[in-house]
Amino acid sequence: WLDRLLGGNMANELILDVLDAAAKSSYEPLAAKAQEYEQGRALDDRFAVYREVLYGGDPEKGRKLYEERLDLACARCHRLCDLGGDVGPNLAGIGLRLSKEKLLQSILYPNDEISPGFKSVSVELREGGFYAGIVKDENDSELVLSSLEDGDMTFAKADISSRSVELSALPEQLINLLTNTVLRDLIDFLSQHLFLRPSCRARPS
Repeated sequence: WLDRLLGGNMANELILDVLDAAAKSSYEPLAAKAQEYEQGRALDDRFAVYREVLYGGDPEKGRKLYEERLDLACARCHRLCDLGGDVGPNLAGIGLRLSKEKLLQSILYPNDEISPGFKSVSVELREGGFYAGIVKDENDSELVLSSLEDGDMTFAKADISSRSVELSALPEQLINLLTNTVLRDLIDFLSQHLFLRPSCRARPS
């Protein structure tokens, strides 16, 4: 199978499984062939080592990851139809709006393109104290921020000494919690979940 991979004679959906099996084997010739494949990746492609995750995922496994992996905490920040938080964008119908590559980009490099209305803002108060969160509401006199730790916080603008726009609330370190196989299943779920949840199927956003 590695010979087929090196010869370019393999379906994209199988590549990650073959590489994963080779990585788990102690048989040296397999490791050498796998290394030869890795050395052939494009150096100018920052997605190069992740290209295989765009093919062959299991959306049902991805659903369980999304809903049950406490360390990922996807549902704490994102709403999926009627379930989840509001710190990040609603993911209902996300597969209709973004390609798999764009979904991968949003996980690997969340600060490349932040969805409108979801940039994190930090404020410093005149009497001391720093707070950060997503802007939930704002008018001429008040600013309302929402954060996972503190919930909704209302500040009088007259009490704010400085304000700055921060990075995406999605941590870039998230990728460190995911193997490529897990990432593949999660992306496949996000791209297809519209068809897994009847409530989402009826009303994508």
